[in-house]
Amino acid sequence: MSQPPYGDAQPPDPESTPYPQQELLPQQVKPGRSRLPLLIGALALAVVVVGGLVAWWLLRDDGEQNRAAYCDAVRKLTSNGDLGAAASGDLSNAPAALSHARDLAPSAVRTQWDDIVALVPRLSTGQVDVATGLRVVSDLRVIVDDANAKCGMDIQAPF
Repeated sequence: MSQPPYGDAQPPDPESTPYPQQELLPQQVKPGRSRLPLLIGALALAVVVVGGLVAWWLLRDDGEQNRAAYCDAVRKLTSNGDLGAAASGDLSNAPAALSHARDLAPSAVRTQWDDIVALVPRLSTGQVDVATGLRVVSDLRVIVDDANAKCGMDIQAPF
């Protein structure tokens, strides 16, 4: 007896397979569930998430609404950009002026102002190490660059 070629092979008879077969009556066959409600729910969730992100981006507080007041505070603090005159003037009000500028600062320079305001009490006690001094110089550079670019100032900083 010869074997039929591979392409001519007949499927095995279901009656002769070693695996059990399940027979369902027509009333036992359940139709497939529609995935349309799941798809609509996922789409609605995606729309809500994207809408929330867009609303957050549009309504976020980046401090730019206080930019004019911030620029005025920086002008007063630096004697209109003249750091030499600001340093030689009356410095008794400097901590309050620094805190006021920090409170008005936009988020782009807020952390730099926080570092500088935190440094003021340490200056009087002499507790400033080299790393802190370098960080404050870097912070001042960021603040000066921001004031020059966005406040229309021309602060000539020696650092």
